[in-house]
Parts: sequence; C-alpha cells; structure tokens
Amino acid sequence: MTDNTPRSLILGIAFVLSLTGAANAADDLIEPPAFQSRWSGFYAGAITAYGHGESQQFNTLGPTTGEYDIDGWMGGGLIGHNWQFGQAVVGLEADWMGGETRGTTYNTCVGNCYTDAEWIATVRARVGLDLGMVLPYITGGVAFTKLDAGTVNPLVVGQPLGNDDINAGMAFGAGVDVAFGNNLVGRLEYLHVDMGDTVYHIRAQSAAGTVDGEVDLFRAGLIWQIGNYGATSESGYETASVGGWAGGYGGLLFGSGHATSRQDNSFPATTGDYGIAGNTYGVFAGYNWQFGQAVLGAEADVSNSTIEGWTNNGCGALRCYTEIDWLATIRARAGLDLGS
Repeated sequence: MTDNTPRSLILGIAFVLSLTGAANAADDLIEPPAFQSRWSGFYAGAITAYGHGESQQFNTLGPTTGEYDIDGWMGGGLIGHNWQFGQAVVGLEADWMGGETRGTTYNTCVGNCYTDAEWIATVRARVGLDLGMVLPYITGGVAFTKLDAGTVNPLVVGQPLGNDDINAGMAFGAGVDVAFGNNLVGRLEYLHVDMGDTVYHIRAQSAAGTVDGEVDLFRAGLIWQIGNYGATSESGYETASVGGWAGGYGGLLFGSGHATSRQDNSFPATTGDYGIAGNTYGVFAGYNWQFGQAVLGAEADVSNSTIEGWTNNGCGALRCYTEIDWLATIRARAGLDLGS
C-alpha cells in the first residue's frame, strides 16, 4: 500500500518567551493607578485546555457501560465584551476549542465503546471584581459540543457504529484575569461542561442507545484588549520601541489538526479520501532581524502528534489507517512592526 501525504490544516496556540526582553520584564509589571474603566470594552484571545471527565452509554438491549474516563488537550480562541460599574465588572464571552477529549471502554461492549468530544463552544456571562491589575470572576452559560459516540467492533465491516452530533449543555466555572502592559491579559480558568445526551445507532443490532458525558476543563489563555484601557503617559506602561522584535525567542505549542488522507492499493483499489484528526504539542525557537519596521526571521518547531484516522472503504475486511506521530517545520518569516 502507498499512503499519500495528508492534506491538513493545523490550528495551534503558542505561548512565547522573548529571550531578548527578559531584562525589561520588570518594567511591564509596574502597576498603574486605578482607572474607572480598566476592564471595559472588547477583547479577544487564544486559549488552551486540558480536559478530564466521564462518559457512559445506555443501550436499549439492557446493559450499560458504567462511567469511563475521557481526557485530552484542546485549543482555540475567544471573544468578549466587559462593562464596568465602579469595581463591579460584568461581561459576555463566547469561545471555541477544537481537539480530542476522548475515552473508550470494553465493559459490556462488543468491541469497544467510545466517546469523543471533537470540539466545545460556550456562550457565557461573567461577573467579576476589579482589584486593579487582577480580575477574579465567576462565569456560566450554555455549551455546544461536537460529540462522536458509539461502538467499534473490529470484526464487523462498516464500523464504527455511532452518531456525530452537536449537543447542547451547560458550562460554569471561575477564573482570574491578570493585566500585563497596556492591553495584554493572562488568564487561568476552571470550566465544567455538561455535554448533555445524544443518541447513537447500532446497525448490527438494529438498536440504539444513549450516551452522556461531562468534562472539567483547566484552561490558560492570552487575551488582547481591543483599545488602550486605563493607560496614560503617567501610568508606568512602556510603548514598543523600534527594534523591539529583534533577537532570539522560544516557546511552547499547543494545537489541534484536521486533515484528509488517501491510500491507493496495488490490487487495485482505493480508499478515497478519509478524515484524520487529533492534537499537537511541542516546542519552537527562532531569531528575528529588524530593519526599521520590517522584521525578518527564521523559525523551527517540533511537535508530538495524535492526528490519526482510519477507514474500511476499499480495504475489504481489513482496516486502513493513517497516523502522524510527530511534525516538524523550518520556516522563514516576514512581518511588519506595528508597535505592540
């Protein structure tokens, strides 16, 4: 068999530590005087999360799997708006994260039963208390999950047997935002997501079952406030200087990917295109040279990968699969310095 190179789109989140800016790090933490609307306005950012939870399946034939663990990494983005009234801050926020929070069990299953949360999105209200550079808050709202659930029997062609539905549920939790510099905010957050119930079909048994699940998400994020909130010339904040992007840097990568793969066999037969998906996490390093506002650089990265997928199409009683164990790139970069 030959395996064509997968055509993929990898979405990632990066946390970067500038090696050249360490000497000035203390200046960025100078606390400005209190401002009436320090947290007001629009914001957007990137988030990554580790999820751990439980799922279980109930079949119409009687047995239940009992609860089994699901876990995995996810990453994505968020957008929101805050309104401030004295020290009270209220807001609305929406986010989306892709990845693979997954688990399987063999308990009372022919083959194995599985639950896979392919993506999670939430729309939530937030209520917080302005403590200057720190904003603790509570949050709650609705959650939507792309939930793939069912059963896999390797002895039956046409598996897996299940549904790939969008479920509605609830999300609630708490977190803290910490302001750094003019507009940059770091976030740590706990969010509990109830993914609700979905129905899956077992064609080989002419029956159906239900699956439910819930997951605890431990999230970290970097947020950019759209606007220059609370910063004045006397605030202690520093603006970026020309040449501020030059030098070496390194960081961590978290992401998720979705791709297509295809196998053309010699018998002859072809699988056609089939989907593969999973998560990536790794490290990167690079160096920038700055010429006025122009920034040129070179960057290399390497990531572990859980991106995989399989199909029975064109494979007879066998299962054809593609698995990406790791990814690495070496790239040139060209950018334009717009300050921060």
